Amino acid sequence: CFWHYSSSSPMYPFALRGRRPGAMLTILWYCCFVQTINGMFETETVGDLNEAVANKQQLLIWNAMHDAYLFVSNDRRREHMVEAHRYQFEQRNIFTIHKLNDNRYRIFNEAYKRYLFVSTDRSRSGKAFLVEASPHFTSDQNEFQLTPAPNRPPGHFLITHAKYGLSLFITDTKMNGDFLIEADRLQLQADDRDVDKYVFVLQAIDGVFGTDNNDIFNEYAYDAGNDINWVFWSVVALIAVCASVVLYKQLCSEQDVLRKFN
Repeated sequence: CFWHYSSSSPMYPFALRGRRPGAMLTILWYCCFVQTINGMFETETVGDLNEAVANKQQLLIWNAMHDAYLFVSNDRRREHMVEAHRYQFEQRNIFTIHKLNDNRYRIFNEAYKRYLFVSTDRSRSGKAFLVEASPHFTSDQNEFQLTPAPNRPPGHFLITHAKYGLSLFITDTKMNGDFLIEADRLQLQADDRDVDKYVFVLQAIDGVFGTDNNDIFNEYAYDAGNDINWVFWSVVALIAVCASVVLYKQLCSEQDVLRKFN
């Protein structure tokens, strides 16, 4: 079997001298760690909103309270729902912000080519309004103001509908496992701990870890390099199976020894 290779064999790295399954599991963990790091956007918090808008900087919109990123979902009512999840490296998470005038902005999703807007449809609770995304950019429903969040570092914003005065927030309600985004009227109090669900961090995308990609959207689109690498995961699965075989064989050997002394 594979664990009998000598140190001169080219298969020796997989033999794991001494039959140590822990070493094999360490290799498995390392492979998964490297794959995870190579599948992440490299980001930095936006320091100057006007500069980011002028440069058409591609952004992630992140909420620290839920550790979740806004994205345009395939879930639909009349239009695509806007939701949040914890998966950072997805092209549907990528937004750009378009400035109008009077501190008004439109938030554009690069994957779906749609603008965020506050719907007239109310949430299940009936107290807030749903946030969706549509291709229509002339409506005042998709005009927002980005206000620096109180008592927060630069790059932390409240996203408030310019006409209705409703602020976006992440709810505890989920649809298909993802947080729903809704909008209601935020009343700032002396104690602003309840504001956390309304605070969004704009993260500028500088590239992808482990690649030379710059901030051009097309280079982030999924391809064979960014999608699931079946060869890689096949090797990982093989290592996992081999580790299980080694553990099983050791367990059987220990049981045989115990039987001899019983």
